[in-house]
Amino acid sequence: MPVFTYRATDRDGVVTEGTMEAREEQAVVSRLQGDGKIPIRVAEERGPEPTSMSISLRSLISRVSKRDVLTLTQEMATLLEAGLPLDRSLKILSGLTPNQALRQVIDQVLADVQGGSSLANALAKHPHIFSRLYVNLVRAGETGGVLNEVLRRIAEFLERAQDLKDYLSSAMAYPIVLFVASGASIALLLAFVVPRFATIFEDAAVSLPLPLQFLLTISEILSTYWWGFIAVCLSLIVAWRLYTYTPAGLLIWDKFKLGLPVLGSVLQKTEVAGLTRTLGTLLRNGVPILQAMEIVKETVDNRVFSQAIDEARQHLKGGVGIGDALKQIQVFPSLAIQMTIVGDETGRLDAMLLTVADTYDQQVRTSIKRLTALLEPIMILGMALIVGGIVISMLVGIFSINELPL
Repeated sequence: MPVFTYRATDRDGVVTEGTMEAREEQAVVSRLQGDGKIPIRVAEERGPEPTSMSISLRSLISRVSKRDVLTLTQEMATLLEAGLPLDRSLKILSGLTPNQALRQVIDQVLADVQGGSSLANALAKHPHIFSRLYVNLVRAGETGGVLNEVLRRIAEFLERAQDLKDYLSSAMAYPIVLFVASGASIALLLAFVVPRFATIFEDAAVSLPLPLQFLLTISEILSTYWWGFIAVCLSLIVAWRLYTYTPAGLLIWDKFKLGLPVLGSVLQKTEVAGLTRTLGTLLRNGVPILQAMEIVKETVDNRVFSQAIDEARQHLKGGVGIGDALKQIQVFPSLAIQMTIVGDETGRLDAMLLTVADTYDQQVRTSIKRLTALLEPIMILGMALIVGGIVISMLVGIFSINELPL
């Protein structure tokens, strides 16, 4: 039977931790609630827990990640749903988090709340951790008296966004490692292995084949001027970074990425999924559409879509429907536009936008899976051809020296 670790509290704020055997997570939750406890976190035990020393060291050197904010939001929603006051919930959360930086932020938020500030205003003082989207959703929840429900929706939003990001990172990890390993192997061959044979070919009074001459030239340049090659690469990287820091440069770079074959379509769908999920979440929680689109514009990474959202917002101010506004800017896929028009006409725009986000999330996952499945054998084949070409060129040269028939 699986073993689950749990963390729970009672109405006095006393936190308890432990393990429990159960068939599923819900059984642990039900048993804890039956004992008069409020479950904060329940997870299946996967392995040994990190030691207190490792937790302390990690919390001192780590920043507040999006995963930390997600966990904080989930636990705060759980405590508020259980009926605990906001200040007591924040005090409990301060004692629960292993991240020292996040604990300090929670303590500051708690002090502001106890001093009469709203939770949204207290969170707004930490924009590097809580985005404008997060703060506005919390403000809407406080205004409507449904803060616990809004926090649960925020947690769902953050979890979906983080899951997609984690999936993309894990899917591209192997191709990136393979590409780096392939490049390093080829560079080592040209810089260290081929030069050892160069002296042999120089002493031989024979005319070397053209492929071998080309290979020896590349090897000599790489082994002699390797520092120049590295300097040029670093200079290009720095120049590219400086250029993309400018608004014009970043816009051109974002347009270039969206115009790439195959990959551009994946990037477009990723941006559409993110911004429609953000917009749908804001609208569902009562944020006015013009204000919601202003927030979305600031959260979008791609400048092409950021400008498109701003243009659509201007069209909305002129009385145009959101579907027609998106159609006029000609950036969004036709499926997303048509679904948005239907949602606007039926009065279910928020739900339809979230459906659009789910649709494109799934399409992105499918596209990435196909892309990586195609990319891996191509990279392996490319490396095999390059290494094989180097080896064959060397063998042809050796055979020509010894005047052996091929």
